[in-house]
Amino acid sequence: VDPIRSATYLSKVEVGTIPVGAYDAIVVLLKNVPIVKGNVLWNCQDWTIGSLAMLKENGYNVQTPTKEELTAKLAKSDRST
Repeated sequence: VDPIRSATYLSKVEVGTIPVGAYDAIVVLLKNVPIVKGNVLWNCQDWTIGSLAMLKENGYNVQTPTKEELTAKLAKSDRST
């Protein structure tokens, strides 16, 4: 999937840093973040917030914004980057 080509893609914002060698461990963690189906109020930003919380709980250097904070950051960000 190419997010930039998606009609629902908002943008991207920096939320932290992770070690280069941590990819496999992070993939395992993120596969355990639930996806909520059947709730029209839940979206990918909610998943992202849950993912960041999971990473923070596991010692990664990431911010854990609220949905409102994340939405505000995305609104100020350039969609093409």
